[in-house]
Amino acid sequence: HLTGSLMFAPGEMVKTVRVSLLGGTTAEVAENFFLVLSAPSANATIADSFGLATIIDNDAPSGTPVVSINDFVVDEASKEAAFVITLDRPSTSAVTMNYATQNGTAVAGADFVAKSGSLSFAPGETAKTVKVTITNDAAFEASEAFNLALSAITNATTLDGVGTSTIFENDAVAVGNSRISVDDVVVDESQTYADFLVRLDAPNTAAVTVNYATSANTAAFNSDYLHLTGSLMFAPGEMVKTVRVSLLGGTTAEVAESFQLVLSSPSANATLADGSALATIIDNDAPSGIPVARITDAVVDETDQTTTVTVILNKPNTTGVTFDVAGQNVTAGNNSDFRNLQIGKIAFAPGETVKTVIFGLLNDTRVEEAELFDVVLTNPVGATLGDARAHAIIAGNDNAAVASPVLHVANVATSEDKGYIDFLVTLTAPSNSGTSINYSTAAGTAVFNSDYIHTTGTLAFIPGEVSKTIRVTLIDDTSVEASLENFTLNLSGAVNATIGTASATATIIDNEAAAPAAPIAIAGTAGNDILQGTQFADAMTGAAGNDTFNGGEGNDSMAGGGGNDIYLVENAGDTYTEAAGAGNDLVISYLAAHTLGANVERLQLAGTATTGTGNSLNNTITGNTRNNTLNGGTGSDTLDGATGSDTISGGAGADFFVFSTALNATTNVDIVTDFNVIDDTIRLENAVFTQFAATGAIPAGTFVSGAGAVALDGNDFLLYDTVTGNLSYDADGNGVGAQVVFASLTGIPALTSADFVVI
Repeated sequence: HLTGSLMFAPGEMVKTVRVSLLGGTTAEVAENFFLVLSAPSANATIADSFGLATIIDNDAPSGTPVVSINDFVVDEASKEAAFVITLDRPSTSAVTMNYATQNGTAVAGADFVAKSGSLSFAPGETAKTVKVTITNDAAFEASEAFNLALSAITNATTLDGVGTSTIFENDAVAVGNSRISVDDVVVDESQTYADFLVRLDAPNTAAVTVNYATSANTAAFNSDYLHLTGSLMFAPGEMVKTVRVSLLGGTTAEVAESFQLVLSSPSANATLADGSALATIIDNDAPSGIPVARITDAVVDETDQTTTVTVILNKPNTTGVTFDVAGQNVTAGNNSDFRNLQIGKIAFAPGETVKTVIFGLLNDTRVEEAELFDVVLTNPVGATLGDARAHAIIAGNDNAAVASPVLHVANVATSEDKGYIDFLVTLTAPSNSGTSINYSTAAGTAVFNSDYIHTTGTLAFIPGEVSKTIRVTLIDDTSVEASLENFTLNLSGAVNATIGTASATATIIDNEAAAPAAPIAIAGTAGNDILQGTQFADAMTGAAGNDTFNGGEGNDSMAGGGGNDIYLVENAGDTYTEAAGAGNDLVISYLAAHTLGANVERLQLAGTATTGTGNSLNNTITGNTRNNTLNGGTGSDTLDGATGSDTISGGAGADFFVFSTALNATTNVDIVTDFNVIDDTIRLENAVFTQFAATGAIPAGTFVSGAGAVALDGNDFLLYDTVTGNLSYDADGNGVGAQVVFASLTGIPALTSADFVVI
């Protein structure tokens, strides 16, 4: 135990407090203690009064250790990023390795200072830290990330030798009143601590303070976690802080448990937007073996800067587990709507059961519907894949702001053993001044504090935000109960908004009872709902809004009602119903082949889907990265194969063939089977065909047609070979650079420049 005082002389900025450790010889879990600051002099304030020291045990049986390196989030104003490198056991020989920073979306020289070097763990040592300097610039940018990569490891092995630091952007215009939020987290019992991310919506012109305290739910303080209270101070310009709460791992197999971090007493220049967060602790004490992995879906607002998906193992593995992980475009695009921030591999050390993967979000001003990208696990080592694809759905927030939007909350359903259930509260449009709403749970057939934890609080939407999540803890018992139980979430006390839907029902599916005999009913509202299904068959219904249906694993029925609805079709038994004229609707198909049902206008292929066919409407059909077969059917259709070498048929009607992705004469050449020069049109994306900057008709003289057509004159950009039917682009127009084939037209139709339009 140590007490004392520090004095910073004028000009000094850093001091060190050294606390003696008492090493033992008993193998233990990681342990920790705090250093607490108090009583600052009148010319200083305390920004963060608690520092947590985590002691990594070095008494496990020696052998060949496994090296791990952490992923974490820092504020751009933090000045440095600290990577922690640990060994899972001591070695009797020295362990050495090299390290070096790697550019990600953050770039050395602009966002951080490049660093490289070597580490040496003496026999018995198990932890080292590498600190990298962060550059706090004034450029307005999205959250970015860079890596620290380990290499040339001797006397040890690693499952994943790359750590990622996500730099939270802080370059928005400073404001006089910031809104404070804290994010929910999912951790496993072996992780030693839970990190809560506390965020401001914008940097403040003055310091912002807020108090915090943990609160027990199904996890007991000082048994499952250490109770913690304190305060945070955000210096002017800072936007993110971390509150680290110690976890107390046990050896008894348990259900998922949770506790809260509750914020209070913000300074006068700040308000609470979301003042509580739930930490869900996934147990790691089930008998070890070959685990099954699942990855969780996410619903986020475009203003959130980042989104996190969670990978969970159903049991630990004694030898470690790795997966490759990647974000995949669906309707949201990489580097236009989201960013892959972390390296493409995740690793579970022996005993671990939870990992998170962070993606950046780009908040643009384009008016868009809800969009989504997928996060996919592949190449498992030491585990098998259960649900290996997560959908990250981004709520559209680009409609014109209004003074008093309408609030809605939709019904939800989930299995009892998930540990929590999320209610999505939405606005029909962004608020131009911010809005807030109170919420409270009420018992139905489910009993509070027996089936779920009673939850109350206030949500605040910042200007521009249209969706927020309320997470309620579920209590997973071992009793066989009614297959379905329910409780409600009630809204009240809206400020700068009206309440359209005042309550929503949560259906809890008992995991000890037999599977439900009938589909689970999940009803939406008159707002823009994002409805999430269960692992069973669901009956999902929307209403007048622009609704998104994610049915999940069962054979689901989905009915959108009015509005521009989006249906995710993943199982052969999924069905959807649309009335004639009820919006401009979209099906996202993951099936090998899918034909659009009645009254749906748009089809997007995703995942491993290969074939898409339209209906009698004027369809828009878009491919994925596979070699697709697209058929418009009747109607005037718009067909875009995207990447891959696709076979595209317009069918009857005046059709549009779109070329919008980077050209590649080997992997991205489409076959157009039925181009009709009288009715059909080829559309060229000017971001790809860069010589055509202006939209509309292509300039005269830029199209060359003939046997073996080549570029000669400096403006011969489009070349059509009337022998092979190949259509090519020559970027320099004179043949010095190679022309790139991007399409082949069956039947050699007599193309002219009038058949092309630049978009």
